[in-house]
Amino acid sequence: MASVAGWRASAVAALVLAVHPAYIWQTVFDSGLIATWMLSVGLLALALAGYARAPGLGTAFRVGLAMEFGVWARANFLWLLAALFIGIAVSWRAEISRSLRHAPAAVAGALAGGFPFLLYQWISVGGTWEALSMYPAEGSLLSLLPARLVLLNEVLLADREHRAMWGGTPMPMWQAVALAVLAVVCLFACARVGEKIGRAVTIASALLIAMLLSSKMAIGEHHLIVVIPLLAVAAGIASARSPVLLGATGAAVFALCASWWHITAWSALAATGGVGLWSDGSYRLADEIATRYSDRVVTFVDWGLRNQAYVLTRGGVPMRELFGTAERAESGEAWEQIVKDGGVFVRNGPGNRQFPRPSEGLDRALADAPASVRRTNIFQRNGDVFAEVIDTR
Repeated sequence: MASVAGWRASAVAALVLAVHPAYIWQTVFDSGLIATWMLSVGLLALALAGYARAPGLGTAFRVGLAMEFGVWARANFLWLLAALFIGIAVSWRAEISRSLRHAPAAVAGALAGGFPFLLYQWISVGGTWEALSMYPAEGSLLSLLPARLVLLNEVLLADREHRAMWGGTPMPMWQAVALAVLAVVCLFACARVGEKIGRAVTIASALLIAMLLSSKMAIGEHHLIVVIPLLAVAAGIASARSPVLLGATGAAVFALCASWWHITAWSALAATGGVGLWSDGSYRLADEIATRYSDRVVTFVDWGLRNQAYVLTRGGVPMRELFGTAERAESGEAWEQIVKDGGVFVRNGPGNRQFPRPSEGLDRALADAPASVRRTNIFQRNGDVFAEVIDTR
């Protein structure tokens, strides 16, 4: 950004991302590859800056490499690519026409960077796109839009996905309004600076937001967080051009709100130990598994527990995940047969279930099982069941 908008604007954008609550929560605590997604954004920015400084086959190759690496990391990186390159094409029309001679090098870079992704699609016959089709949005766009706008508004500061770590605290209305106004003003000011980078960022931001809000996929905060880097850039450009009005006023509002949420998160996590998937009951679960079942394969039949258990037991316990339907596991075996063979099963507590159908099949099989069943509940600090360990022999 510094190469096209100056160091002052880039410093403001970097500072926004460095202290932005939702951005930090998503990249530190989210287990859905958000950090990898943002790494891809950074690599693409470096590649584009290199090409802007020295257009050529080598720098074009690196742009293609970064583009397809991002898609490999997370397929919906395509949303950002489409929005960004439309913004660039509109703002740098003359330069784009001269750059077409470097397109073959960019395509070659994309093929190199995305080879593992492309190979997987060929072997799986489009497995990624099949997986995406498993999460359709339920309802019409008109019915989904209000809720998505609320999520977008909250991800501008503190997303509810990660406020749930400590049981959730509603966002004050004044903060929601202040951040929405600040974002709109920054985009408007960014578009009016009279520079190509300002127009490109505004167009890309608007298009990316429109794609997300109108997507046929189920959209959550971990999708909407991708607009924050672009909005941070817009804030940097706008404040650098209007340091008194936007720079001082915007910084004061944002600093106040961000500090409030960091203090709230810190104190609430310390008081509750986390709730649900974020509970420090994970330590007690790891101790239970390591103490009793280090010599047996532990089967996780719900999402969100295996990774942390693996880390906390230092990989010392054999583990696997087994999902599926209420009738059969993904291996094709009926739950009745799996229980009959005996094993140790771990799942989230009743209030934390992520995929309930495998648990329904497991419960039905356990009710009919002739084998002895030993159940151990792992509690979180508020007394709710964090996880359940079921030992069948």
